[in-house]
Amino acid sequence: MEPASVNVLAGTQVVVLFSLRGNTTPLLGYTLDVTATASAGAVGTLVPDVSTTSFFDARNVITAGGATRDPFFSAIERDGLGGISITTMTNDLSTVLAVDGVNDVFAEIVFDVSPDAEGEFLLTLGATGAISDENGASIPFTFIPGTVRVFDPAKVPTVSQWGIIVMSVLLVTAGWMVLARRDRAIVLAGGRRSSKVGGDAPLEI
Repeated sequence: MEPASVNVLAGTQVVVLFSLRGNTTPLLGYTLDVTATASAGAVGTLVPDVSTTSFFDARNVITAGGATRDPFFSAIERDGLGGISITTMTNDLSTVLAVDGVNDVFAEIVFDVSPDAEGEFLLTLGATGAISDENGASIPFTFIPGTVRVFDPAKVPTVSQWGIIVMSVLLVTAGWMVLARRDRAIVLAGGRRSSKVGGDAPLEI
């Protein structure tokens, strides 16, 4: 997944690429079955947006590899379990070899993050996920789950709030420096700093 980990705010969308690395076998097609699963303590949902999810043709394994997708066997749809199913294959049963950074993407998946979502979600691949070779046989692969961390906008400082926090720190630091310089000047001059408390009795420092 690209990126492997992403931070988003609740009530927004998150867009990720599912890609293939180190491919050495010519491919006929593939199927993805992706679901966002809440980790312990997480609330809310990440729901795939079928209407905006795409095969990402600019770097797609098939189309960017010089082949054409079969329109009949290509589909992006809900899987019935809260996830998304993406299936495609070459139009003429030809094969393509995925090259890192060139034609290495299976799909660009968009998730709608619910307004009440918060916590960590794992993007996992279901049991029907498969990559097929020229004979339609499944090719072994290792899938690394992606991570989406969702934050409540009300708990994230805005730019102006960060400015106030930074200014407060600067003012406190500047005040400490002024006092330190004043004390140092008094000591060097051999004097005493005093202030009156109550009547005329001085409090010496």
